[in-house]
Amino acid sequence: MKEDIRIISDTMVHGLRQSVAEVDAKIASLDESRAAMLRVIQDLESGAIQPFRAESIGAATASDPPPAKALTVAEERGNAIEAVLREEGQPMHRRPIHDKVVASGLYIGRKNSLNAVSQTLTDDSRFINTDPGQGEWGLSEWYPDGEIRHPPLTRA
Repeated sequence: MKEDIRIISDTMVHGLRQSVAEVDAKIASLDESRAAMLRVIQDLESGAIQPFRAESIGAATASDPPPAKALTVAEERGNAIEAVLREEGQPMHRRPIHDKVVASGLYIGRKNSLNAVSQTLTDDSRFINTDPGQGEWGLSEWYPDGEIRHPPLTRA
């Protein structure tokens, strides 16, 4: 009987430890989101970044005709990233790109929004990694011959 109680106790402890690990993972994810939001708030308050006007991120305005087809979340994310880079006028690290897209209010489309932005930068031919391994990205059109230069050869 004591052995049965011990087995039940060990099983309960194991289950509780698993639950604690799951809660810890969720807390870590929330902490990451909270930190990103606090960075955006700080940047907005300090003037380091400016809020976007709807038209600057590809959103429709009252005078625009309705689009022929709805954009996917990835296309909207790519348009917002392009607007951020055009506004900045030079290559940027993926973290500030992410923060400005989040500050625009655009739904990123994933739990880990930094990964979503990074994936869009990688997949979308409008963007080029200007410093491989360092997370710096620019518009491909700034490098028409494909050669990476600092500063870019052309700017929009």
